[in-house]
Amino acid sequence: MKTLIIDSILDRKDGKHYSAHDFYNEVRKYERLGVGTHGEDISIAMDYGDNRDVQRVLCQYIQRNGYPADIEDYIRSQIWVV
Repeated sequence: MKTLIIDSILDRKDGKHYSAHDFYNEVRKYERLGVGTHGEDISIAMDYGDNRDVQRVLCQYIQRNGYPADIEDYIRSQIWVV
């Protein structure tokens, strides 16, 4: 079964252990499948940006895909990269 980026975000929100490395690998896998939109922005932010950059692109991902806006509050409350 294919895991979408939103699934990984929501799993973390539901209390599943978070690993930036595993999340990054999920994002990269999602990019290689060519499913959905703009996953490459997330991996680039994780590679070259800081936590605020990752939060920004994750929120853009939420907006572009029409997911509930309240997920953005959760995203902004978390550390996504170390």
